This record gives sequence, structure tokens and C-alpha cells, in this order.
Amino acid sequence: MSFSSPSFFLFLFLFVPLLLLSQAQTPPPPPPPAAPSNATTSPTAACKSTPYPKLCRSILSAVRSSPSDRYGYGKFSIKQSYKQAKKLANVFHDLLKRRDSSSLNHAELAALEDCSQLNELNVEYLDSVTNELKTAQELSFELVDRVQTYLSAIPTNHQTCFDGLVVTKSSIANVLSVPLQNVTKLYSVSLGLVTQALNRNLKKNKKRKEELKNKIDHGHLREPLQSLIQVLKNNHHCKQSFNCSRGERLLKEQESRGILINNVVIVNQDGTDNFTTIGQAIEVAPNFLTPEDGFFIIYAREGLYEEYIIVGTNKKNILLIGDGINKTIITGNHSFVDGWTTFNSSTFAVSGERFMAVDVTFRNTAGPQKHQAVALRSNADLSTFYRCSFEGYQDTLYVHSLRQFYRECDIYGTVDFIFGNAAAVFQSCNIYARKPLPGQQNAVTAQGRTDPNQNTWNFNP
Repeated sequence: MSFSSPSFFLFLFLFVPLLLLSQAQTPPPPPPPAAPSNATTSPTAACKSTPYPKLCRSILSAVRSSPSDRYGYGKFSIKQSYKQAKKLANVFHDLLKRRDSSSLNHAELAALEDCSQLNELNVEYLDSVTNELKTAQELSFELVDRVQTYLSAIPTNHQTCFDGLVVTKSSIANVLSVPLQNVTKLYSVSLGLVTQALNRNLKKNKKRKEELKNKIDHGHLREPLQSLIQVLKNNHHCKQSFNCSRGERLLKEQESRGILINNVVIVNQDGTDNFTTIGQAIEVAPNFLTPEDGFFIIYAREGLYEEYIIVGTNKKNILLIGDGINKTIITGNHSFVDGWTTFNSSTFAVSGERFMAVDVTFRNTAGPQKHQAVALRSNADLSTFYRCSFEGYQDTLYVHSLRQFYRECDIYGTVDFIFGNAAAVFQSCNIYARKPLPGQQNAVTAQGRTDPNQNTWNFNP
């Protein structure tokens, strides 16, 4: 399938939009500023859109001016969710702070660290949603989709935390069980109220068609990406061809046609280029790049890279290019049996927005007897994987949350080897079921949706 494929062209533009996270601010008190609609409604009517109407009515009973509009109810519930997420952050921080004096084992501490990390993401998402709703001058399909995506990821993060604690059979899971479940319900109420309010004020179908048409008519990404790959692979060494250690704009003849380049570095295990490991290259990438800053390009030459890589939320706009499937290979063997949580068993984990990978193999060699062993985990919004391979057994590819796109990829595994709760699209991918352990059965996908208002799915034929 060539780069001129209309569907590939369309989805590259869907997954590389402007996505700016606002700085943290205290959520404003209700009633909100100018909302998309000033039609008032009762809490009872508004709460019908949520899975927990009784809890919803209890929350909205504290709204100062009632009846209010649906938009105001949604913003008020976000404020309450934000408060609870901050309280949970303190709980996890205190538990981890006392790790040396506690009787917690390695697995329990690992699960708590996951919870702390995931809850911090929830605080960030809620803060971002608050600012999106406060500063938006008008609704658009892009804004509605972005807000619903963040709010859909929050219950997913929370559930991942709880599941990790339960699996460890820790006493902490028993202590936190009820509080965590109550917060989960609160997040679901916020998701339902905000989704209903935004969708009622947006002529979604008409707006979506217009926006997608504009993205298709004005896009020029397919040629420059292909040209960029050719230029990188045709040069012998980065030190001879690029000013790779400086933040200058490179390949300027390509920029006007689509991809904006922030910088280019090359990884080669023989030491003849900028770095010998991919992790080193990611570490030097600038923090919090915006779409206007361009992509930080990492070209990893052919080789077996035995390293565990985490692309944090601060590392945005990274484009990782390899020499092809089974040529540029990133491999590891962390697994649940060896004491790693499923969430952190991944060889490669990415949380930074707008991450893209092309022509790379991600592998976990723990084997079927080690149960959950993730090759790649993505909870990066607008992440894209093109011509990549994901190789493992149980839980190979963890499409955890947010919006993701996979094109012409190979995916190998045994049990639930494509799983998670992202809004993930797979196109023209090859799926290979490996022989499972005796008594096991091959299950290709495992959808993790817990709320009917989440905008998530695993496959879109």
C-alpha cells in the first residue's frame, strides 16, 4: 500500500493536529462564563445521561444557581473530579513516601507507582479540560473530540490503577477499594454530563464533514515523509551530513510541503553517529514541543537495541524512523511473572503526544509461560505507527488510552494480544496468532471500555 492511499492520507492528518495543553489553573467556580447554550435544565434531566443518576443529582445539588444549563453542570462536575484527583495524588504520594518503613513488597510498590503516575495524568487531563472549556470561543468537532478523549482516558487510568493493586493481593487494595470505586463513579458522571452538553450544542455530522474535507484538501504530508526516509537512509553518517546536535531546521525543501522538522539525530550502535542507544536520543529531545516547533526526528539504524524505553508526557512530537521490520528491533523481556505490572512490563512505553514510529520492530521475548509481557504500550494521544511490528505472546500490544492509529503493521501474540481502551484504528494490519500454552485459547482483542460514554474502540473496519 503506497503513501498515496486516501485512507492513510486522511488519518495522518487526523492524528497530527494542533494539541496544546494549558498550564494548570484553579478551576473556576460555577456558574460558568458564556456557554454554548443557555437553555436551563434540572439536575434530574441532566443526570439521565450518566451511569449513576443518583450520585449525579447529589453532586449537582451543590450548584449555587439552580436550575442551570447542561454546560454549567458539566463544568461543575469537572471541578469536583479535579479536587478528588488532587486528593488521591496526596494519598499515593504519602504511601510511596513511607515505602522504606512499610512492609510492602516489590509488586505492591510497583502497583502504587503506577497509580501515582496514572493519577498525575488524570490531574493533567482534568486541568486541560477545564481550560479548554473555559477559553473556547466556539465549539468545533476537534474540541469536542479532544475533551471527550481526555475524559474517556481518566476512568481508564483509574481502572488500570485499581486492577494493578488487586492483582498484587495487597491489603492496600482492600483499604482503597471503596474510595477508588467512588472516584471512578464521579469520573463517569463528569464524562456523561460534559459529553451530553457538548454534543447537544454541536451539529456534529455537518461540522465533521466540513473539517475533514478541509484536512484532506490542504494536506501535503505523504510525499515529505517518504522523501525524509529516503534522505536519511541515503546518508552514510549523521556527523557528515547534518548539524544534528543543533536545533536548526533541516531539509528545508521538505518543510513547505508538509512535515516541519525541528532537528534530526541518528542512532547507530557502532558509535559513528550521534548516539548508540535510542533512549539517549529521546533524552536529549526538547521538552513540550508544539506542532509549530516541528518533529524531533530520531533515525535508528539497523540493529538489535536491548533497552527499555519510556517516552514521557514531556517528550512530544517525536518521530522515530527505523530501517524496517526485523532490521531496527527494540527488545526486552519484562513480564508479570518476574514482578512487573502489566502497565510497566512494556519494552517500549510512550505517553508523549503526537509520537510517530515508522519501520520499527517492538519485541518482548519473555515467552508465553511468563503471562502478561507487553512489547509496546501507548497512552499517547494522536500516536501513529506505520509499517511497524509488535512481537510477543500474552498482552503484546497495549493500546491503553487516547487516540491511536496503526497502519500496515504486523502484530503477533497468543492471549489478548491487542488490548486496552484507546480510540484505536487499525488499517491494513496483519495479525498472527501464535501457539498458546496448553489449556489456553487465542484471543486477539480485549476491549477495556467501562463506561458507555467513552469514545473508545479497538477496531474500526
